[in-house]
Parts: sequence; structure tokens; C-alpha cells
Amino acid sequence: MKVVGVILIFLISTCLWSYQLDARSYYSSCHSDISNIELKGTITKESVELSFSAKLKNIRYYIIERSQSDKLDFIKIGHLLPSKGQSELYHTDDDVIEGLDYHYRVISVTNKGEEFYSSILTINVGHSMTQKKTIHKYIYQEDSNIVMRLISSHESHIEGAFYNINGELIYNLNKKRVTNGLNEFLFDISSFTSDDYLLIMKVGKENIIERITVNPH
Repeated sequence: MKVVGVILIFLISTCLWSYQLDARSYYSSCHSDISNIELKGTITKESVELSFSAKLKNIRYYIIERSQSDKLDFIKIGHLLPSKGQSELYHTDDDVIEGLDYHYRVISVTNKGEEFYSSILTINVGHSMTQKKTIHKYIYQEDSNIVMRLISSHESHIEGAFYNINGELIYNLNKKRVTNGLNEFLFDISSFTSDDYLLIMKVGKENIIERITVNPH
């Protein structure tokens, strides 16, 4: 019985060791670092332009990842499909802030599901970038007012008007100043009936058209 027990333990240990070796071999084959993908990057006034040579064969797609931390906790920011006759592939990262370091890498995924990692490219975005002017808005009804919360990356002015769904003017909005950051505007709709309306505005140079459904108030 002791001999049988020893043999069983030996066989189980051998199988587990073999399984671990296979698992490590599989991980190594599917998650390999390679040096024949050279990732390059250039800084423009508004973005980071990435490029790399597509030298591998049987590639299903490429994943572009970025990290803003020295811990290299990468997140996916895009993917590219290989194209016949195209030896160089490009990706634009326009969600960058001047003065920060960004780490980039490319993962090549083969038709078999194998993943090959490029070397990591670190780019410092200098202070010469021209920051894009952005506006984010959230519009909702609160009692007899339409509330618009506006986050702007720059100072400007807002002006516009309410129209009914037939395009007839209801009333003009007073021109107001927009500051850099969070702004909140209230538009009186106490005289509006329950219906759909158009809010047409101009914030700086950006035109905004919103269809608003006014509920009973």
C-alpha cells in the first residue's frame, strides 16, 4: 500500500509539474516582448502622433495602450487593423495634457490569439502645445426652468434663443459670460406649454442645438 501511495503521489506531482510547465510555456508564447516593432511618437500642437512598422505576419489587429503612471497601469486607447501594402500604421492621441509624461505600447494580436508587446515609448508633452477648446454641457428641466450646466475650457459668451418645433421664435436669451470651468444658467420656461422646443445657442464659436421636451410644471 505504501508503494502504491508513493507511486500515486509521484504521478500526481509529475502531472502538476507538467501542467505548470505547459501553462508557463503557453503564457510565454502568448505574452512575449519583441523588439522588431519600433514604436515612434511625435508631438504636434494638439496631440501625440504614434507610428510603428507592421513587420509581423498573420496579425489580426493591433491594440494601442497608454499609461500616465510610472506603475505602467496601461489602458486601451485604440486599435488598428492591418492593411495590405501598408507597412506603417498610425494612431493619434489627442487626449493629452501639456507637462505630463505618457507611456505607450502596442500589442500585436495574431490570428491564433497570441499577443506580442512592443517596447514602451515614453513621451513628455511639453508646454508648447495648443490646448483644444472644449465644451461639455448637461441640460435638464427643474420646475419652471431649464437648467444648463456648462463646463468650458476657455472664456467666452453664450447667446441664443428658444424656438417651437415649427421654428417660430419664442424668446431670445440674454447674452451672458462663460468662464473657464463650471457655469450654470437658468432659462425661464414658465410660459411654455408641455411640448418640444429647440434651444439654439452659440457658445464662443461653437453652435449648439438642443431639442428639449418641456414637462408639466
